[in-house]
Amino acid sequence: MSRGHEYKHPLTQAASIVHLHPIVSTAKNSAYKTRHVTTQMSERSPSPIPHKALPQVKAGLPECFYCGLFGHWFKACPDRLAFLSKTGVPREHWQLLKNGKFYNITAIRPSILEAKLGSSQPLLTQLTSAASIDDEIEAHLEASKEAFHKAFEAFVPDVTSEGMTAESFSQYEAEVFAAYKAAAAQAANKHLASIQNPKDGVVGEEDGLD
Repeated sequence: MSRGHEYKHPLTQAASIVHLHPIVSTAKNSAYKTRHVTTQMSERSPSPIPHKALPQVKAGLPECFYCGLFGHWFKACPDRLAFLSKTGVPREHWQLLKNGKFYNITAIRPSILEAKLGSSQPLLTQLTSAASIDDEIEAHLEASKEAFHKAFEAFVPDVTSEGMTAESFSQYEAEVFAAYKAAAAQAANKHLASIQNPKDGVVGEEDGLD
């Protein structure tokens, strides 16, 4: 295999781009630390259950750390069992509530998920119709911090730090945005399915803890 076509792991490629654009890395690390601290604070002092939280949260259904769906635990997740080589949803996205269970921020504050997907999702619009202005501002800030981070890791171009020009990086950003929108739409459909059918795939808590 020639050096010109040598395989590069996505993380190696990502590191090249981050080396070129340290401001992206700094913003990413700052967002990570903020979420991590929030999760740690909720573990020390569990958060109350907001009235805007999804019905599954209020009902106390478990939410899977891996796929984000309700009704089963991480160890019993069908997606995780099918793809054991993949990692789960980052821990810093989750918070412990006073019912003793962890939930993703998009389940606690559905307006954040709607902000990521736009206002074209009818069910999400209904769920967040009573959201306050402060919540909406928070949602858009959270979405702006997460959008590039997720797309960046899922869509890394085959370039090196020496070969990337300003023009190619601009084109790359446009491709990343398109990839992110597609991934967000797919995640939304999956999340909406769990909202509409919260009891599908429910297993006992004991099964997930064994």
